[in-house]
Amino acid sequence: PPLPPDPNAHLRTAINFKNVPAIRARIAQGLDPNAGDPYRNLPPALLQILGGIKVDRRRAEQMLRAVLEASAAAERPVNVDVKWGRWFPGGFANTNRWGITNDMTPLMIAAAKGFLSSVKLLLVSGADSMIENDEDEHRTALFYAVLNNHPEVVKLLLGAQDTADDEPMPVNTPEFNLTLEQYRPIYEANRRSLRNMFLTGKEKYRRKSLFDIAAERENYDKTLKILLRAGQLGGSELLRGLLSTHGNTALVNASQRNRTENMRVLLDAFQYVGGSVQYEVLQSGDDAFVAATKNGKIEAMKL
Repeated sequence: PPLPPDPNAHLRTAINFKNVPAIRARIAQGLDPNAGDPYRNLPPALLQILGGIKVDRRRAEQMLRAVLEASAAAERPVNVDVKWGRWFPGGFANTNRWGITNDMTPLMIAAAKGFLSSVKLLLVSGADSMIENDEDEHRTALFYAVLNNHPEVVKLLLGAQDTADDEPMPVNTPEFNLTLEQYRPIYEANRRSLRNMFLTGKEKYRRKSLFDIAAERENYDKTLKILLRAGQLGGSELLRGLLSTHGNTALVNASQRNRTENMRVLLDAFQYVGGSVQYEVLQSGDDAFVAATKNGKIEAMKL
């Protein structure tokens, strides 16, 4: 039988053609940005905007802003935490480079792609950064930002500034603002989540922390430094706990792959906390040296 008509087809067409004025006009005419089309497997507007393969960060922000502003003017709230469980049938997650899969929120997708302005816009619009992807090992927006090496997004989610002495600042965007009082629960919750472990990669039985994921990858030293700084900003007990729990495996992973810049970041953090984790420092150094020796990583052995 023929499929029933899609009442929001004109809005979807405007998004497909990245026509910002048309998006505003269609929502003003009464079309619903929250509606998906299960018959054609088409997601709601925010997911359609951010999930496009060829959308760039500037155009994504323009279209997001158009949807949010037009919906506010029409007094029609937008669900910024919407999920679409049937979006990628047949394992689409195995074919895209960001790790985008089913059951992701717009914030997760924006974080995975490194669309900093879109992440800001979604946060100030009320997006929940602690929602988990129930179909992908319960990963959060912070996980996807770390996995794809987007240090500016990681910094935003963790409230980490350029130096350890700097206080987090309010998140400001044109027309939308997030006060420091509203921002504080977001970055504090993400800092606490640094203790979490995730099943990763093809080895689904291996649980890794965000520190492990950053330490074992090349050119992730900035992201790793932000993770450790966030632990420091969360208090000395948090940083000591993170290094005691995750420091050893992260340093071993870095040494196995000769990631000397990542090793320096971790060793500096161990030095910062000093004698309170002296045993962990010695144990990590021994384990990392053995791992570097087994794998013939000369630079890691020297370090």
